[in-house]
Amino acid sequence: MTGRVYSKFFWSDWENDPALRLCSLAAQGLWMRLLCVASKGDPYGFVVVNGRALEASDIARLVGVSESEAADLIDEL
Repeated sequence: MTGRVYSKFFWSDWENDPALRLCSLAAQGLWMRLLCVASKGDPYGFVVVNGRALEASDIARLVGVSESEAADLIDEL
């Protein structure tokens, strides 16, 4: 699947989620990146690349941070 050009996103849900707001900006940014990956996932909505679920090391490479930083951000989320 090449991904969807459009999906409905409710900005107020993002802005008003208290649990997400308690996360650091770095963790919030990672969450948004993962949403982008999921929007292209097959099956749609899953954080997968070529049908394989991403591990912390994969996510680290994908977003350009160290594996330990990715793991910390994932734990924070």
